[in-house]
Amino acid sequence: MLNLAAKALRSGTIVAAVSEVSKSYPGIGGLISSLPLVSVLGLMWLWRDTGDAQRMATGTLVSSYPDVIDLIGTKEVLYRTREMGWGTDTHLYTSQATLVAEFPGRLAEAPRVLKRSRGNGGIGAWKVELATGADVLVQEARDRSQRIMPLATFMAERAVDLAAGGTLVDQPF
Repeated sequence: MLNLAAKALRSGTIVAAVSEVSKSYPGIGGLISSLPLVSVLGLMWLWRDTGDAQRMATGTLVSSYPDVIDLIGTKEVLYRTREMGWGTDTHLYTSQATLVAEFPGRLAEAPRVLKRSRGNGGIGAWKVELATGADVLVQEARDRSQRIMPLATFMAERAVDLAAGGTLVDQPF
């Protein structure tokens, strides 16, 4: 029980420290607070208690909650910084009409990667490349599963991703 109390005290101290940093340095505080704090603390305590790296690596995903990723524009920053030194041929789709009008032409040039604005761990990310005729080969980033389907069907499936203000980021593979 004492060990649990010590963990709670240390975890509370970390949260308080982030709060104090945020008062003086809002940007740094915002960055720190966007970290998946529960995951980080959980991993920290698991390492301290077990020292077992294998146990930590098995099934542990450290990532922000999908709504946070969407809220702070984690994926859209790829589009906004496309003209900087690390940028690439990146496009942002904010509507189904724009996706249908522009994506096929880009896909004709080379395989593309589409990423939903809301998602983590490979959820909502697809590699898309031309197959035969009007078909495309779609690979899910999360589990690497593949399926061949008409491009029009794949784009129609993305309507739900663009609904209610969602976006899709498009980059070359």
